[in-house]
Amino acid sequence: MRAVNLTAGGIYAMAMFQKSADDLSGRFDSGIRRLVVMFGETAKIDLWGAVPGLVADVNARQIVKVSEDPVKVSGALSTYELTPLQTGHAILEARLFDPNPTLEVRYRDWFLKPVWDFIQVSVMGNDYMQSGGTWGNLRYGSTNPAFKDVPMNSWSYMGDAGCGPTALADVLDYLFRLFAASGTLASVTPQDTMAYASRYGRVAVPKDGKLVPMGTSGDVMLANVGKYWPGYAGEEIKSVDLAIRWLRTGTPLIFLAHGDVKTWKYDQRGTKNEHTWTDGHYMVLLGVESNSQGPDQRFWVADPSRARTKYTDTANLSQCRMWRVYKAAA
Repeated sequence: MRAVNLTAGGIYAMAMFQKSADDLSGRFDSGIRRLVVMFGETAKIDLWGAVPGLVADVNARQIVKVSEDPVKVSGALSTYELTPLQTGHAILEARLFDPNPTLEVRYRDWFLKPVWDFIQVSVMGNDYMQSGGTWGNLRYGSTNPAFKDVPMNSWSYMGDAGCGPTALADVLDYLFRLFAASGTLASVTPQDTMAYASRYGRVAVPKDGKLVPMGTSGDVMLANVGKYWPGYAGEEIKSVDLAIRWLRTGTPLIFLAHGDVKTWKYDQRGTKNEHTWTDGHYMVLLGVESNSQGPDQRFWVADPSRARTKYTDTANLSQCRMWRVYKAAA
């Protein structure tokens, strides 16, 4: 179903969900009608063309909580607030009731009322910062015996070099929450993934006759996931087209930006602020917008650095390496 035209109070009307100017995350794909929300953040969505009795809510209230009433009304626009409660996917719908329905009536008769419009809402994992939490000031060294001769004080801190394990934590946090048994509290933090990547990922390279710390190997970090989290595995995604297919299924992907690869964000005035990742930086892809194509097609980014960039495009992503983590078949 899509938005339908109905007569309300003698007025021929149509309602439609659309991106809210008050939602700074900007992760609404108007092409496939999908909103992505990170766990722990709050999103906003506009409902255009609301009439008395039109109510917005989700079909899975255990996944997302929708504000009982609009948090803002401006002319024909009603803005609703969405708070994620559990990782997963839900459908946000606008259904027509008699004017001023009580909450009891809304819940009781929800599936009996006509749908005016709907979108998919996907709740992902936590959007961690590598410099945050209990891990940001921890030294991100190596426990790999191959690098035992590297002095501990040579290794930098998570806040400076921990983008790899932090990106991995974003993805594993999503998967653990998604597959958790009902009623259990499951999460993965960058402190957990730092302990893992210190053994499987953190590397040093020879320079002037000694070993010098040099980032995180994505191949090693992703190939050995099952050794620390049994039942999970990682694989490389070798093309942007394949990445798009996985993102369309709601699968977040880790990517390594390097060289002249750029990601960016927009400030409240709409100014584009770019960052070039000359030294290499791991981030997470959350989705792709379908209303743009070719080299300018835009992707949503979760950036664990202080830059907190939000977007990249096909032209930049085609220069990056990408991986997915998945729950392996039993």
